[in-house]
Amino acid sequence: MAQVIIDEDHGVVIITKDVKISTVAIAHQNLTIKITETPQVSEPGPLSKGRTVLVPRSRFEVDEGILKNWLF
Repeated sequence: MAQVIIDEDHGVVIITKDVKISTVAIAHQNLTIKITETPQVSEPGPLSKGRTVLVPRSRFEVDEGILKNWLF
């Protein structure tokens, strides 16, 4: 069963393996999470009987913003 559990007291997010996340941006205090998806073409090898398909390629970015609060 897909579940997302957020424990605000301890600052923990737990996501089970069945959770599917699409393109999203999440921000909370100094934490920013961005998930983007770019489809790419996957082609079969020469002389094979495969077919060309689109394959999703996900990119996951996390910015903890640690240096944003420091003064230089």
